[in-house]
Amino acid sequence: ALQGEQVKSANYHIKPKQWVHVSTVFNQANNSIKFYFDGNLVNTETYTNAPTIPNVAFKIGSYEGTSSFLNGSIGILRVYSSVLNDNQVNANYQSNKDYYGL
Repeated sequence: ALQGEQVKSANYHIKPKQWVHVSTVFNQANNSIKFYFDGNLVNTETYTNAPTIPNVAFKIGSYEGTSSFLNGSIGILRVYSSVLNDNQVNANYQSNKDYYGL
């Protein structure tokens, strides 16, 4: 979770009861966040002020761990210590899509 500005979103509709590959890439060097669905870049947002990454528990599948809970399953979760580029995100999607019937 990033703190410092408003919530950024993909502005993308996910179809119910269908697997989707979702990737989010935060680039701290240029204060941008990119959203990908099925290996395709769908939205890029930037922060005016550099957000901070707080030293708190990382929560996945909910908002702040208290609401808006995911009604579904997470097949694979990966967290990288470096910024992935568009080709790397697409390669991750391509390497797993057959397993999930995408």
